[in-house]
Amino acid sequence: MTLRSDFYAHCQQFPELVELTALGGRYELQPPTPRGIGNMIRFPAEAVGLRFERDPDTSRSLGRGLAGGSDGQPRTAPLLEHLLSRLYQRQLDRKDGLLRWSDYRELGELQGALAQHVKTVFLTLNPTNSERLNS
Repeated sequence: MTLRSDFYAHCQQFPELVELTALGGRYELQPPTPRGIGNMIRFPAEAVGLRFERDPDTSRSLGRGLAGGSDGQPRTAPLLEHLLSRLYQRQLDRKDGLLRWSDYRELGELQGALAQHVKTVFLTLNPTNSERLNS
């Protein structure tokens, strides 16, 4: 079983699970370093042949921008995972293998991508939702 540390207290409510960890079957991973987060972004993309676009003004690759946008903080991992999935889908639609800065910005960057996606999904559920959302 794997479990994020922020859910560990909930795990303690189940005696069976506490008993399993008492047998020495627990291995705690340290949070990833900023470099580790960069590797988590770059290595899987490279393994499947994806490329990160370079910003024409700064020459910074989107991979580095994503890692820097997370501030090297593990707590941003769910946001990063969501954004990477959306960027991957965009390049699939184009069939070009390029993760682009323009998509990153249109999606709302790291902090706004999930909120923007939730709003879009919510609005597609029922036309009256847009009236409620805008009021």
